[in-house]
Amino acid sequence: MENLLTGFQVDDLYRWPKGRAEKLARRGSLPHLILPDGKTIRFDRAEVEALVKRVPATPADKITKNGGAV
Repeated sequence: MENLLTGFQVDDLYRWPKGRAEKLARRGSLPHLILPDGKTIRFDRAEVEALVKRVPATPADKITKNGGAV
């Protein structure tokens, strides 16, 4: 059971705004499990990690004034 995460735990893990994981799950964009109560959502950590790709952030000093990378 330790591999099942709540939506808030997924949000924290990826530094997403609160509620994003559940929103993505309800849209069908993020794999999830619905518990027997019919409304509680849990996420399998391995499935989420397999889908979410970590992309290194562009250093702030390489961003131009119009928002593009140099």
